[in-house]
Amino acid sequence: MICRYGFHRMRLHSIALWVVAENAAVIRVYEKAGFSADGRRRHSFRRDGKWHDHLIMTLLEGEPTG
Repeated sequence: MICRYGFHRMRLHSIALWVVAENAAVIRVYEKAGFSADGRRRHSFRRDGKWHDHLIMTLLEGEPTG
């Protein structure tokens, strides 16, 4: 998994990503990989005339991964 590379080779302590809050399928995939929702960036982008949120998800070194 790419996260292992980040933690072991690059010596990262955490990995963060942003995901569109309405994308439940992708959120489940990241949760199965060990990521958890840390926050929400409200109205972070506009598409088709409507504002949408991003969820910020993180995985910390040492946390179990999927």
